[in-house]
Amino acid sequence: FARARQVFGAVERALRRGVAAAQGRVEVRNVEIGEAQRRPDGQGYGQPAPGSPPPARDPGLFPHPVYSTPHVAEPVPTGPSAGGGQAAPRSGARPGAPDTPFGRLIGQYRASFLLLEDEEGLVIVDQHVAHERVLYDRIRAQLAGAPAPSQRLLEPLLVDVGEPRAAALERVAPLLERAGLEVDRFAPDTVRVSAVPPDLDREGAARLVEEILERATGLDGVPERVTELLEEELAAGLACRAAIKVNHPLDPAKQRALLADLARTANPHRCPHGRPIVLRLSQEEMERRLGRR
Repeated sequence: FARARQVFGAVERALRRGVAAAQGRVEVRNVEIGEAQRRPDGQGYGQPAPGSPPPARDPGLFPHPVYSTPHVAEPVPTGPSAGGGQAAPRSGARPGAPDTPFGRLIGQYRASFLLLEDEEGLVIVDQHVAHERVLYDRIRAQLAGAPAPSQRLLEPLLVDVGEPRAAALERVAPLLERAGLEVDRFAPDTVRVSAVPPDLDREGAARLVEEILERATGLDGVPERVTELLEEELAAGLACRAAIKVNHPLDPAKQRALLADLARTANPHRCPHGRPIVLRLSQEEMERRLGRR
């Protein structure tokens, strides 16, 4: 070329712009070849000046020190070591002192589950079925004693249950009354609900009465056993509808109170319908799943 230096400089500038655009940089330094590439102090561009501090390290995508600081983890032995034949040590510190019957309370997860730790590992408690179990035991105890408190409805609730189920009301009316439900037969196929327990709304009362009457029509056998089954059914239905639901925040004091009440129930591991209340994930299982064993 007649002007080789200018052509070479143009090509270099084009390459620098392309590289800078690919790397997301906004500054493109125009330099010429030869003497134009050197600063007045004699150092080349892109090199630190004498006595200047080193350039700051690009923090990358994670500015937090945990992620931006290079760290090489020591290998975790997975079997007997060459030095002494000992198994890999268990990870994690010892659990804190328990402050509930189920271990040390960590907190509430997604306003639905209580998280704890004990000597074995992680403990997860379903708050809805835990409260359901507590209420079930209390209702069963109340059914054996004086009638439960109830509140009268301003407008009685009429429930169309069909003639066979309406006819079964006579055998379950005393049981419903002990639970705080005042129900009488209004028509051949309709029952009237005039009073309900304080924690039960109209819709819940209607469904519960239908369920108990349906259950009563299908039960045969010894009257005492039939009564017991109906009590279990009624207590389970009342407990399920009155228990706290998922997505219900609880402060730490209420979380601990619920766990203490659960520990005093006849069966703190299963709800009245048979669902599990407590799930345990052992330290050994966590380590195995995370490849530490």
